[in-house]
Amino acid sequence: MKAKYTLFKFIYLYRKIKILLGFYEEHSPYHIFNLSGAMSEMDFYKKVMPLGYQYNYFSNQEKNQIFNARKLYGDRQIHIRLFNDGEIRGHDELNYEFNAMGHVKGTSMTAINGEEIFKLSEALR
Repeated sequence: MKAKYTLFKFIYLYRKIKILLGFYEEHSPYHIFNLSGAMSEMDFYKKVMPLGYQYNYFSNQEKNQIFNARKLYGDRQIHIRLFNDGEIRGHDELNYEFNAMGHVKGTSMTAINGEEIFKLSEALR
């Protein structure tokens, strides 16, 4: 677990540097819900990991984003983001390992299905 914690510290520092240098994007569409209280990135990860989510290393940084994760299925993925105000945003899209250009173009991006949103809201209580 110590190696994983060290990785999170590195990722946190990397994100902070990107934001300070102005390398971030505005929020993507598909607001899901807001958390009722503050949650650390590690607590968020621990709660979504049992649902099949993993840290998404190759993701653009969005303004005020503190964590992001993805859940793979077939050639698609569900991508969720936690923001510093407790907002959760997410979408369903092509998995970049199967279709890198389709993923980057974002033409396959859709809303997450209701069943998955329910699972997320239950896990993040």
